[in-house]
Amino acid sequence: RPLSFQRTFTLKDRYFHTQIGKLDKTSVRTTGRAGTLLYGPYVYLPAGAYVVRWKGSCEGAGKVTFDVVSRRAKTTHRTRTLTVTPKRGRHTVASVAFTLPREVADIEYRVIIHGAAKLTINEVELLRSAR
Repeated sequence: RPLSFQRTFTLKDRYFHTQIGKLDKTSVRTTGRAGTLLYGPYVYLPAGAYVVRWKGSCEGAGKVTFDVVSRRAKTTHRTRTLTVTPKRGRHTVASVAFTLPREVADIEYRVIIHGAAKLTINEVELLRSAR
């Protein structure tokens, strides 16, 4: 029987990268440009059902895509595009449930900014549900 577990990745772990954001030791934040704000961690995951949560804050509304991919983005496991709205304090900005029918060697969680969203991500949390 599969075990449930939780793993939290913080930005200080250096598993994540940015193409358009400002990355420091505790967070990545938007800079007003469209593109990939956050991607990584490229870690192994066994087959199973999961939920990934991006935690941080939103200072300005805008359209954002949150997705789960592998094989250098050749395989998309789940995509969710939504309009984020300002909310004070740290919270779950978005969550995506996905299922892996087989293990993957390089899972990647991405945040793609489409416009004017003002977003800060502090951590990415992965939960595996027992079936």
